[in-house]
Amino acid sequence: MSKPNSWLWGILPLLLALTLACQMPTYPAQTFLGQVTSRDVERARTFGSALPHPEEWEPEISIHTDRITVLLNHPQTNTMVYLDRRIYPHPYTEDELTRYYSPANFREVLLSHYQGVQAEAHCQDPQGKLRLYEFSAYSGDIAYFIRYWVHPKTKDRIEDVVLVFPPDQASMGDAVAQALFPGLSHCPP
Repeated sequence: MSKPNSWLWGILPLLLALTLACQMPTYPAQTFLGQVTSRDVERARTFGSALPHPEEWEPEISIHTDRITVLLNHPQTNTMVYLDRRIYPHPYTEDELTRYYSPANFREVLLSHYQGVQAEAHCQDPQGKLRLYEFSAYSGDIAYFIRYWVHPKTKDRIEDVVLVFPPDQASMGDAVAQALFPGLSHCPP
């Protein structure tokens, strides 16, 4: 039997994990002291406009001094897309990215509120800039697929884009992934 608003119960662990990730920096506090600009706000405002049936997505935008987050819910399909655009006060390094997106950090911070998290695949675009991590996980008794893109946009801005969808909505998940990142919508088998 499905709980009322089961889509919310399904994404709640991801929201909690992402909130914890925002509050528990892996690096010194000065790492996250960049400033949001009007270009960042415009990116947040237009994020998701290319998704299938954009009028059916419920947006929620949060603006902080050092990041902008956008949550798009599609309650009819229990699908969620999350953008976290982080602004650094200095250029980040490849070592910082490798440490932050390590298997341990995914397990202990970024996806810590899901149960049975299984890393399914990891790949990147031919230029080595866009990374995709694919997972399967559970929240309560609901199974989910998670696609987690890491997209360095500039020397001081990184976007995490997280797509969460149940297995029975794989066609919706694939369509959203294709709209977001046509060149790396999934990892090849």
